[in-house]
Amino acid sequence: MHPLIDVRTLSALIDEGAPLRLLDVRYRLDEPDGRPAYRSGHLPGAVYVQMETELARLGAPGEGRHPLPPLSVLQDAARRWGVDPGDTVVAYDDWNMLGAARLWWMLARCRRRRRARAGRRPVRVACGRAAIGGG
Repeated sequence: MHPLIDVRTLSALIDEGAPLRLLDVRYRLDEPDGRPAYRSGHLPGAVYVQMETELARLGAPGEGRHPLPPLSVLQDAARRWGVDPGDTVVAYDDWNMLGAARLWWMLARCRRRRRARAGRRPVRVACGRAAIGGG
């Protein structure tokens, strides 16, 4: 399976009811909290993932900006996101794939089936699907 998924393939998987878990990992250095963007519109069924608390931890100055969290933190977060065995996880963001790529890499270390949405256009526009608001 290719690690990137294009809009057409993602739409087809959604339409056929494939076991997917869509994770919205919007994060930017100038706007670290992506919840407002998530609330303004996201793919139906997508769960918001918080970069700074679920994909990183506070660390000492020498550990860098976003040190990896312990595996137990990632496992707890994946349970909250509703990731089940057999799910294909599709991570997306709307900037430069920083958040989606980080989550993809972290799941790769856990041997999860995962993909990242290819392309830079906001996923809700690119898929031609109605975005839903509310968190």
